[in-house]
Amino acid sequence: MKKCVLILGMIMATISCASQSDWTKMWRVAPADNFCRADMDAHYAAHPELWKAVFDFLNTHQLDTLAEGRYEIVEGQAFANVSEYTPKKPEKCRFENHHNFIDLQYVVVGVEKMGVVRNPRAEASKPYNPDKDIAFFGTEQEGAVYEIADSSKYFVFFPEDLHRPSMEVSENPAPVKKIVVKIRYK
Repeated sequence: MKKCVLILGMIMATISCASQSDWTKMWRVAPADNFCRADMDAHYAAHPELWKAVFDFLNTHQLDTLAEGRYEIVEGQAFANVSEYTPKKPEKCRFENHHNFIDLQYVVVGVEKMGVVRNPRAEASKPYNPDKDIAFFGTEQEGAVYEIADSSKYFVFFPEDLHRPSMEVSENPAPVKKIVVKIRYK
């Protein structure tokens, strides 16, 4: 009997933990591997309604048909920017970060390369602009990890993450359509 109670308790604890932070199942698209899951778990736990609204937006819109522009998700807390462009040569793409918003980046159509490195002490080549919530860094960062971005996965970048999006994968890049959802960090 004690053994059954212990096993039942372990099962209930596992179900409880999984349901509290299982944001990975809130959208049919898989998260990329190269971001801090602990940050995501913590932010999701602190702001589940905000993340639910973000994933509801992504689940309920035909993303490949959205027009370019800004879409308000939760006023002042989350919005999506839809853009179409041709990825650039790597030497034209700098690392960047944001202080007030988390980026969820998803390439809906096409393919590009993205880089990321966690380096909160990096020196900006173009200082932080609070009006645009962005700082720019050089084109190279020690320890950066690069990954191909396409419609099979999304990327999440926190303020400590310097990220380098929009890089071409081949010499003749095809246009991409991308959604960048901005989620208030604090």
